[in-house]
Amino acid sequence: MRNIDIFKPLYAPHVSRVVEGFDSVINSGPCSIGFIKGQYRDLNAIVTETATDDDQWRIVNLKGKINQVPAFDSIAVLGAVDNDHASALAQLQFGRMFDAVEDDVIETSTQGLIRHLSTPQYHKNKQLTHRNHLVYLQDIPCGVVPGWDGIELITHDGKTANLLLDMQRHDDHSGLLSSFDGLALLLESIDAEYADFDSIIVEYRYLDKLMSMLHKAMQTASKGGVKVLKVEQSEKPFRHKKVLNIAVSYDFEDGQTITILFHNPDRDAKRIAPQDTLLSWKIMMNNRDVTGVIQPNQGSKQAFVHS
Repeated sequence: MRNIDIFKPLYAPHVSRVVEGFDSVINSGPCSIGFIKGQYRDLNAIVTETATDDDQWRIVNLKGKINQVPAFDSIAVLGAVDNDHASALAQLQFGRMFDAVEDDVIETSTQGLIRHLSTPQYHKNKQLTHRNHLVYLQDIPCGVVPGWDGIELITHDGKTANLLLDMQRHDDHSGLLSSFDGLALLLESIDAEYADFDSIIVEYRYLDKLMSMLHKAMQTASKGGVKVLKVEQSEKPFRHKKVLNIAVSYDFEDGQTITILFHNPDRDAKRIAPQDTLLSWKIMMNNRDVTGVIQPNQGSKQAFVHS
């Protein structure tokens, strides 16, 4: 879905419009004026003439008064150069009708915005768009939180095909379908910093044994001739978010790749010692993070909003 696809234009650029209750005509200037229609809420929207497919929507929350009565509105803006520009456009086209000032500007993907407008509990009462609600829906692995009893799936009617379909429907950037580009590019994309210490000790004995067990389990469970062709491990520990990590990837003969990132939770550690415990914190299928599907709770309760 392109960002512009959700926009319904009402006024082309450089067209004047009359607003009920406002004492002068408003010109759209170098923008198209319209709205975004959601399942449970519509938003007034502005699209600049310079908007591109790479631009993110910005939601501008405005607060003001009409006849001393508090008023508010959330305006969607596409094509603004920054948050200040988005805020200025929203105030010019909609906010001046109730002497509004900016309360917040929230950047959002097109898919996250549509999920928000399609989630009923966020729109029971008309209110400003809450940042945490919108941010939460930006990139979710699936609409229904997966439930597991050991290795048995207890949600999605107990069918992994239904779970995979749910994941595909929420795969905003086709990460499940795009081929994995290798550990080197993955580590570069997460800004991994290699810890260059002479005394680094990688727990090869136990980690290699676990990887071998996983490899064997995958080979045993595979059906239809889908086998592991290659197992690759990062050549040495690297730093990510101030902790030491090790990454392992499995390449399958059908072109799929599963990658697991482990970290040592001790932020003060300068090396990974033989007795240190490594915890998996990210599991990827090709280029898509599926951690929330494979281990949805991760030590605490989480809930994905069904859109």
